[in-house]
Amino acid sequence: MTSALLANDDPVAAFGIYEKERLEKNHPRSCSPTATNPPDAILREVYQRTSDKPFKAIGDVISHDELVALSDSYKQIAGFSKEALRA
Repeated sequence: MTSALLANDDPVAAFGIYEKERLEKNHPRSCSPTATNPPDAILREVYQRTSDKPFKAIGDVISHDELVALSDSYKQIAGFSKEALRA
């Protein structure tokens, strides 16, 4: 937003530029795999494995490696991987 305001003396035009930029950046995400595989994929996986029955420890249901893989997969899809954040 700041760059749009600095680049344009007219605040209405600046907000228009900002809105266009935000829509372009966010639109693809609404159609991305994150829309169908949200961060709660881990919760869904645990629910499916346990049929929503109580358990003593998460490690009894899903391994640490599986948790890391699910988390890393979401980070990659959402653009939150270390590589994407460094770019």
